[in-house]
Amino acid sequence: MQIDHKCAYGPCVCKVPEAGQYCSDYCLEADKLPAEGKPCSCEHEECNAEQSV
Repeated sequence: MQIDHKCAYGPCVCKVPEAGQYCSDYCLEADKLPAEGKPCSCEHEECNAEQSV
């Protein structure tokens, strides 16, 4: 059974498959830099909806 979990990039709220860490290359690269309170910009629907709230 495959369980989804949150993307490893702190500001991101996207779900990724159990075998993965990041939802996109954007998050993989962004996680190498300080987030400094910036919202995620991976442009996936989950993050866009979260930022609209």
